[in-house]
Amino acid sequence: MPRQQLDLFVPQRSISPRVKRVEKEIRHLLSDILQRKDIPPIFDTNNNLMPFPGIITVTGVKISADLRECKVFVMPLANKMIDAVLPYFELACPIIRKIFAQKSKMRFVPNFTFEIDSSFATAERIEQLLKESAPSTEISSIGENGGGE
Repeated sequence: MPRQQLDLFVPQRSISPRVKRVEKEIRHLLSDILQRKDIPPIFDTNNNLMPFPGIITVTGVKISADLRECKVFVMPLANKMIDAVLPYFELACPIIRKIFAQKSKMRFVPNFTFEIDSSFATAERIEQLLKESAPSTEISSIGENGGGE
C-alpha cells in the first residue's frame, strides 16, 4: 500500500501567532530582496542569461509547522512574463536563500518553493460570473400595475 504524503503546512485555523510573525517577516524580507534586485544575474543550463521577470509582488507565504519548508506566492506586475517567473525562481532559489540567510535573524532558513498566486485569476473569474448572472434591471409589468390588476 503506498504511503500517503503528509501535508507539512498547517491549516489556517490552527496557525500560531509565532508562525504568523515568521510568515510576515519572510514575506517582507523576500519583498525587499526582490525590490532591491539583490540577486546577481542568473544563467540557465545552456549558459543563457535569464531575464529578471520585472516587478514581482510577494502576495503570501505559507510555512510548515517546523519552519523548514516555505511556499512563497508571487505575482508579476500586470501579469507580464508570467511564464518566465517560475523557471527564473527555480534557478535563483539557492541564491535567494543565501541572501535571505544573510539578512534574516532566523536560526534556520527554510527551503523556498515559489508558486504563482492564482487568487487574482480566481477573483477575476468570480467577478466575471457575477456580472454575467446579474439580474436584469427591467421592471416587470406586475410591479408597474401595483400587484397585477
